[in-house]
Amino acid sequence: MGPEWVLMGRHGGCTSLAAAAGRKPVFEGVSNPRELAAKLRRQGVEVRTKDVVAGGVTMVEVTAPARGLYLMFVPAELCAKLKNQG
Repeated sequence: MGPEWVLMGRHGGCTSLAAAAGRKPVFEGVSNPRELAAKLRRQGVEVRTKDVVAGGVTMVEVTAPARGLYLMFVPAELCAKLKNQG
């Protein structure tokens, strides 16, 4: 099993996928970036994913312009580290 994923905001804050699902139904039942991309593709939405590696940590960018989604998925442990440093 892989890492627990969260969404990182533009200013560094993180949101759990469960909390995101409460605001946007597209996140319901999604636990990682690949699941979101697959869900959107099943709905006929064009989606791009891109792995981004920084400091030895892999993050995943998911974009679906037709849905206005420009997201950065990061491992939850990265957010915990950043929060503790701030």
